[in-house]
Amino acid sequence: STNRGPAVARNKSISNASGNYMTFIDSDDLWESHFLEESLSLCDSSNGFVFASYSRVDELTLKPIYKDFIVPKKVSYTDILKTNSISCLTAFIDVDRLGKKMMPLVMYRQDMGLWLQYLKEVKYAYGNKNVLAKYRIRKVSLSRNKKKLIKPQWYFYRNVSKLNIFQSIYYMTIWTYRGILKYQ
Repeated sequence: STNRGPAVARNKSISNASGNYMTFIDSDDLWESHFLEESLSLCDSSNGFVFASYSRVDELTLKPIYKDFIVPKKVSYTDILKTNSISCLTAFIDVDRLGKKMMPLVMYRQDMGLWLQYLKEVKYAYGNKNVLAKYRIRKVSLSRNKKKLIKPQWYFYRNVSKLNIFQSIYYMTIWTYRGILKYQ
C-alpha cells in the first residue's frame, strides 16, 4: 500500500482511541520511565495541554549528540508559529477537557498544525523543563535539514495557517533563525 504520510496514520489512531488523554510516540523514540506520571500530573494541574524537554541522541548508541532541548515554561499560538517547541513525542493532551482534534493532512508539519488548533482554544501549552524523553537523531533526518523544510514550512504558513504574505515572511524568518540555533 502507498504511504500517505504520518497525519493519516495518526488521525486514524486519534479517531479510534478511547482514552482520556492523547500522546504520541514513534517506534524509534523513547520515554523516560516517569514520562506518563509527570505529564499526567502537570496536565491535571494546568489547562490540559502540556509537553516536556527531551534529549537528542544518536539513533544507534543513544548517546547525546546535542545538548538537551529544554522547553520554555509555556508557549502560545504565535510562539509555535515562530518555532515549534512542542515535540510530538512529549505532547500530552487531556481530550476529555479539550476534545479530539485531527492533524491537518499535509506531509510535513502536521504535528505543528495540531498544536495550533489547540492553542486557538487555550492560551498556552505548558512545558515541563525535566527531560522526559529521548529523540533519536537519524543521519538523514528531514527535521534537521532546514533547506528541505523551507518549502513545506512556507506551504504550512500560507495554506494551513492561512497567514498573509507579510505574516508568512515574518514567521519564516524567525523560524529559519531559530531552526539554525536549535541544532548548534
